[in-house]
Amino acid sequence: MATIERLEALAEAARISAQIAAEDREARDREIEDADASDRMGIRVIARATKLSPSHVSKITATRTAQRQAAM
Repeated sequence: MATIERLEALAEAARISAQIAAEDREARDREIEDADASDRMGIRVIARATKLSPSHVSKITATRTAQRQAAM
């Protein structure tokens, strides 16, 4: 049976989990950007290592490059 305390605890756990996931994605995306910029790894190599599709890796690098250029 659901209780207010249980609902509140689960909602807080979900918020914390979502924040941790966002931080982990940001760290992953920074590492992908660094790997792409280093010219040591191509998109396909990065995609295999991260288990993401090459198009998703390309989208990450393009987005981060655009954000970096817009900040200049």
